[in-house]
Amino acid sequence: MARELDVITDGMDVQSVVSTTRHVPNALKIAIDERDGGTCKVRGCDHSLGLERHHTQLFAEHHLTTYEILGDLCDEHHDLVTYRGYEIIDHGDSTWGLRPPRGHTNAA
Repeated sequence: MARELDVITDGMDVQSVVSTTRHVPNALKIAIDERDGGTCKVRGCDHSLGLERHHTQLFAEHHLTTYEILGDLCDEHHDLVTYRGYEIIDHGDSTWGLRPPRGHTNAA
């Protein structure tokens, strides 16, 4: 099956798009969807429904929304990070891992 790709002749560098609010500009939404393939960024997770955009740096501290620090997490992984103290580990290959909080033995 052939894949159709659009050629952009008058585009923008999405890495230069920055918001000082939690709002994700459309250019970033499109770029993140393309980068992450519409699935959870946690390695081995292929969930594509109920994804939540997640800031890898606490928004309350940095007040930035950028391409580099945003990624999609499924509900389960988002809850582990947001409510249970798991830490995101960037594998450097466009996937993430999760490190459990101290005293917890299972990695996600």
